[in-house]
Amino acid sequence: MSIQQPADNGTADSQPSAASTGAVPANNETPKLKMAPPEKPSDVRRRSHIILSFWLIVLCLGLPIWWKTTTIYRADLPLQEMLDWADGKVSNHSPY
Repeated sequence: MSIQQPADNGTADSQPSAASTGAVPANNETPKLKMAPPEKPSDVRRRSHIILSFWLIVLCLGLPIWWKTTTIYRADLPLQEMLDWADGKVSNHSPY
């Protein structure tokens, strides 16, 4: 029984590089992490207004529409006519 090796596509180095495996470079330098620039207070306020506007639209527009479109319609029942029929006070012919 023989195990087949994958074909080499002409690359000289078939081993993954240290950069692609996440290994520490050979010279033992830790990679420098780039920090995001500080945010301006106006940008923070703008983001807060956008988030607040989104939730206001959801609550003031979306919730009532959802409530109206998912409510089950309940028709009024003619209770007195039903009770009269149950007591035998209604004739058998229909008014239609």
